[in-house]
Amino acid sequence: MEGESTDYIDFYQLKDLLEVKDSELMKLYFREIYKDLITKADTNNPAKVSKIIFMEYINLPLIISEKLFNSFDHDKDGYLSLKEFVKNLTDLFTGSFEEVMSIIFSLLDFDLDGFIIPQDVKLLLSYLPLNIKNEYKFQMASLSEIDGIILQLFNGRRNLNLTEF
Repeated sequence: MEGESTDYIDFYQLKDLLEVKDSELMKLYFREIYKDLITKADTNNPAKVSKIIFMEYINLPLIISEKLFNSFDHDKDGYLSLKEFVKNLTDLFTGSFEEVMSIIFSLLDFDLDGFIIPQDVKLLLSYLPLNIKNEYKFQMASLSEIDGIILQLFNGRRNLNLTEF
């Protein structure tokens, strides 16, 4: 729309575009996926999904899928239980703004100290594709754009906690 600022994305508008309305249906869907994934589980813990199985399923760049697994593994046992798998994926697709931001923040908090720093954000963003007029390019080709995002996000601060984020 002409004259409107395009400097931000409306979270709720984005959720509507994804057309995921029923969180209970999503939970059933993710439970079925989990059942399928545990058939591939290792013999040490056959009732849970290992990091390797999760990373194969999620099929994202290595660093992003590993960070996602670690943020979902709340009990830090190296496996995802049914509850961890279903709740986190459902939150990611149908959760509130706060739930989704919490997941994203945990992806960016590399040392798990409750703060994110510009270098970690830059590293993770460099692996995400950038959509420019329906043509994707990797962020590494556009580090100056990432620097601009980080500069705006941190606004001179050395780190951010979840509330500031």
